[in-house]
Amino acid sequence: MIQDEASEGRRCGSSQTYVEWLRRTMRRASPDHVQLVGSSFSEPVELLEQTLRQGLEDGMLRTYESVFLDGNRTLNGLLADYYEVGRDRVLSTTGASRALSLVYGAFAQPGERVLIERPCHDLFEVLARDRGLVVDNFLRRPDEGFEIDPEELERNITPQTRLVVLSNLHNPSGKLLDRKALALIAEVADRHSLLVVVDEVYLGYARDVEKSLWAAGIADNLITVNSLTKTHALSSLRCGWIIAAPEVMAPLRKYSALHEFGVSKLAHAVVALVLMENERYARHRQRAVARVKPLFDHYMGRLADRGLILPFLPGHGCIYFPVFTGIDNSMEFSRWLEHHKKVVVSPGECFGYAGAVRVGMPERIGQLEQALEAFCSGVEEYSAG
Repeated sequence: MIQDEASEGRRCGSSQTYVEWLRRTMRRASPDHVQLVGSSFSEPVELLEQTLRQGLEDGMLRTYESVFLDGNRTLNGLLADYYEVGRDRVLSTTGASRALSLVYGAFAQPGERVLIERPCHDLFEVLARDRGLVVDNFLRRPDEGFEIDPEELERNITPQTRLVVLSNLHNPSGKLLDRKALALIAEVADRHSLLVVVDEVYLGYARDVEKSLWAAGIADNLITVNSLTKTHALSSLRCGWIIAAPEVMAPLRKYSALHEFGVSKLAHAVVALVLMENERYARHRQRAVARVKPLFDHYMGRLADRGLILPFLPGHGCIYFPVFTGIDNSMEFSRWLEHHKKVVVSPGECFGYAGAVRVGMPERIGQLEQALEAFCSGVEEYSAG
């Protein structure tokens, strides 16, 4: 329901989902194409092997336990300790996407409305529509650094709205919302008796402030959703979790007991082993980001200095969402870039916002500087006409 007419021209719903676009593009791309579409660093296979080897030597059976009643107890205990909450506030799930589906199912009925940020990870909307919900949007304005304006948020709430959904760090821009911003969002939601779901799959990249910004620790009407997919690059383990106030968790737990049957006993046992060594994985993530972020900042800064993109650069993480000043159709530009520069980037249309692209990590990290140079020169050539 975005009200601003000027921004409406930038809204662009793609006829295909992000995953559909990505699969088609990957099938089409040749081996010499560099794909700047990664949403995390490379999977830490060697580190995971060490964790598994040590776990098996110590007897992995200590974490290999039933998940049928209430999830893996060791894993839930580790999460409770990390967030410094009781176990009654923790629910482990089959990934963050499944966690969001459970929230939709527990708190919104088909035909009711959900208010989702824009630009956004399109799964927020896909999962809502799968539930039969009506999707409205509020804009995170690029020219204001992708902040959330509480007044604009409130303008888009209707009597039928049941949930607000957003991300922190923002996907696709990487914007970090601070504690004050989250508290203001909670106040708006409270006036309308709403719950707010905050997807925090990237928040671990802001390690210096992460422990003070997890949403469910700020207000009881905020729900934290997280996983190992982005900060640990361990999507293969299919583990996510929800942290919420006890009164929010009760209906969630009840709904999950009826609908969540995909949790893997083996995968969550391994995740428990990973979280026992969380500091090692955090150091690995910090080293990976330290290698690549200066390059991203340099090349994006070059485009900003030349006035070709808006000047916002994220302070954390490994994804960027440069918004062009002279390119409106980013789907068309991404095709041109793929053909002429052999570089693949994700068009903003896949995130509900035309005239921008999401730029992330390549599979072959040694090609990053070459790919960023090709991307920048492509933006410069395309913008020049």
